[in-house]
Amino acid sequence: MERNSEYTAVTGPGIPDAALALLRDLFDTAVLPADPRLPVSVSDHADLSAAFPDGAAVVREDHYFGAAKETVDALCRATGRKLLLEPRRAEDVYPHDTGLCARFCGRSLICRTASTSGVLLDEAAASGYGIIDVNQGYAACSVIALSDGSAVTSDRGIFAALSSRGISCLLIRPGYISLPPYDRDHDGGLGGFPGGTSGLCGDILYTVGDFSLHPDCRRFFDFCGEHGTRVRPLCGGVPTDIGGIFFLKKAADA
Repeated sequence: MERNSEYTAVTGPGIPDAALALLRDLFDTAVLPADPRLPVSVSDHADLSAAFPDGAAVVREDHYFGAAKETVDALCRATGRKLLLEPRRAEDVYPHDTGLCARFCGRSLICRTASTSGVLLDEAAASGYGIIDVNQGYAACSVIALSDGSAVTSDRGIFAALSSRGISCLLIRPGYISLPPYDRDHDGGLGGFPGGTSGLCGDILYTVGDFSLHPDCRRFFDFCGEHGTRVRPLCGGVPTDIGGIFFLKKAADA
């Protein structure tokens, strides 16, 4: 795979070493610091620590002025984004940890609006995104967005909400996705979420772990192909929820 000089990859410190090494070979890569106010199992998940509407980066004010300032400032300079600070503090109990865990998919923002950052909701609306309200607070974790605005999820409520809006969506079985360090008994013995395993850059979905090890792999690969998306694993092993990867286009003068 050739190095991509147009995008910066953004992820959290929970990404496995092998996946991070390949990601750094392919992209300039920023690793957001963990947020100690989040639950320990997801404190290193980027999709709970930041959100990236068009032309902006949204982070919690207390996290920014704590561990994240240097990384976020450099990221905003590299990608030409304005910084927006969410004043509400994260808490280590659901759903108060989910304020930034929203998924942009096509021209929609999928989120649990009752617990989503008001700063993020306002910025998304100002940029013309429609808001799809769902019961699942971990919306970014739960949804893989594909290149044409279609989606993959293991959450039946999200599947119903997207289908009712005419969004093509594949429902896969829950489980079979690792969530270190708290893998637990669940369908398939593992309790991670599909959206947290991956990130979309153009028409390529980069995954942490290999979806050929998921029992719905054939349906997954066929659906991705039908919707113009190629799948590229960054490492072997079962798909692993690490809080996802964001790919942000660099500024022209970066």
